[in-house]
Amino acid sequence: MDKEQALFAVSEQGSALIEKLVLQELKEFEHLKVLTTLRKSNKLSAGEAAAVLEIALARQKAIKSGKFIQAAKMFFTRDALEQASGEKITAHRRKRFQTLADSLGEDAAIVDFCCGIGGDSLALCPVGQVTGIDLNEARLVLAKANAEALGLSERFEAVCANVSQVTSANLNHLHPDRNYQLAFFDPGRRDEQGKRIFKAEAYQPPLSTLKNWLSKDGPPHLKGLAVKVAPGIDYDELKQLGLDCEVEIISENGDVKEAVLWFAGLRNPEGTLSNVTRRATLLNGNTHISYDDSKGIPKLDCQKPRRYLHEPDGAIIRAGLVECLGAEIQAFKIDNEIAYLTSDSISNSPCARSFEIISSLPFSLKKIKEELQLLNARHLTVKKRGSPIVPEEFIKSLALKKGDGEDLTVILTRVKNEHTAFITRAI
Repeated sequence: MDKEQALFAVSEQGSALIEKLVLQELKEFEHLKVLTTLRKSNKLSAGEAAAVLEIALARQKAIKSGKFIQAAKMFFTRDALEQASGEKITAHRRKRFQTLADSLGEDAAIVDFCCGIGGDSLALCPVGQVTGIDLNEARLVLAKANAEALGLSERFEAVCANVSQVTSANLNHLHPDRNYQLAFFDPGRRDEQGKRIFKAEAYQPPLSTLKNWLSKDGPPHLKGLAVKVAPGIDYDELKQLGLDCEVEIISENGDVKEAVLWFAGLRNPEGTLSNVTRRATLLNGNTHISYDDSKGIPKLDCQKPRRYLHEPDGAIIRAGLVECLGAEIQAFKIDNEIAYLTSDSISNSPCARSFEIISSLPFSLKKIKEELQLLNARHLTVKKRGSPIVPEEFIKSLALKKGDGEDLTVILTRVKNEHTAFITRAI
């Protein structure tokens, strides 16, 4: 989608067509027919019709996902929607920006580098004036349309520029009366073929770009910077880049969603002097739970599996804070390299899922099958951690008949470097 096509899509005519399409069931095999009808009935170009259909499809998906409360009036592309954070997460991030803005004691001016369709920009508008910068002119058109749809036009402006070349002079030229001290950065994490990029220096622009923004000798003299990255960020690569920050892994209702790097004044949200480097934040409904390494990471012994296995929330695992949870629920590790905990009692913590061990045995397809046949499982779920087995292929290899017993979960993992299978029931 180019700029002109985006401008048509957000126009009065384009918006009306999108609203009508959103009410229809747009099956994939009918898309060509829909495009043809749009062109003939409304005298649209091929590009205009394609833009209308793309945004209608993305809006349907946005409404269904629940990422945005007012999705029914917003403009998305499929890729931009997938990359956008949900409003519960953006509200969580906004609290840090608000705390720092209040401490600065002046009107906050915020830069959103690589703002895309404006999801994060609009979430930050309650904190202060936001300038969204992006090279994609079509997405900037949609960002401005979204700001207007949500009544935030006076708090947001979009600028087409290369963020890697932004300096304080650039920003001051835009608004000499504004002192930009806060920034959010969401670099592109997919290549031209849409495949995920895992190396931080392969992001667009590369993560090293932000070092200039934080330097006391370089522009734009930011007091606080937040960077959205993939949850699987390589901690060693961050060290190699010399980036001193807090890494926060965020999960929502048990699913790991994203990671955020917090720099400078945004690093300590409560204004404490603790030097947090890792944090896991769990957003479950209205509950907000956080673990961090401010008091160090306790040593957790490895012991043989007890009656129960506990699987920590993915955010805790990716943040490397399994030991913190284990100490809290009085559990042990089953292996130094495996993120499963074990104890004699059920964990009532919302931060871990518990499984009662029915039997454990060295990995053997034949023996596992024999055990499951005796248990006459009704439904089988397979989970793995530290095992090369593909769960779908494993289930197929078992060739079990559906029984009338209980639902069971087979957990394939390692105990003291031995491939082990636990047959369990989920609690």
